This record gives sequence, structure tokens and C-alpha cells, in this order.
Amino acid sequence: AVTCYRSDVSRLLDVCRQRIVFSNVTALRNGLDRIATDRTVRLVHVRNAMQREYDAHETAGYRDVKLNLRIESRLTRSLGVDGHVCEVQLVLQDMFHIQTEAS
Repeated sequence: AVTCYRSDVSRLLDVCRQRIVFSNVTALRNGLDRIATDRTVRLVHVRNAMQREYDAHETAGYRDVKLNLRIESRLTRSLGVDGHVCEVQLVLQDMFHIQTEAS
């Protein structure tokens, strides 16, 4: 944060990161729809590397959907974390296996 964001830690978006692995594109799409329509979820940013227009050369062919989101509920407000932005990666099982084998 110090180097990339000039000490402005409020710009950090993936301190909390999770990944959901899907067996196929239809399941991923359904998962994305469920997240996007959840009343407590506020999507801050969506990067869809699954779309045809995405240049996969930038990521060596890796494709996923990254969501930056906030959870706004009575509980998150009471804990003071309703403004915290989390990253959720939606990835296909085949991509996940390639990524974990390469690690």
C-alpha cells in the first residue's frame, strides 16, 4: 500500500479475498446473478475477463470474473465494516486447476 497507493490504504481492495470455483459457465453466471441481486451486496467494481473482448494475453490466458463488493447489513454496520471492500473471484474449475498446478 505504501508504494502502490502512496500510503493511502483506503485504496486497497483485496485485503479480504475469496474465490468461488464453478464447474461450468452456466453455474458461474448463476452465481454472479445471485451475488448481484443480493440486497446486502453493493458491487463496487466488476472486471469480467470471461468476455470475448478481454485480451487474455495480459494474464497468460487466465480468465475469471473479479468482483469488488461491500456487504451492507445490520451486522456489518454494527461491526463498522460495512464500508470494507472485499474481492471475490469467480473462476471455472479448469482454470482453477491450471492455476493451482502452476503455483
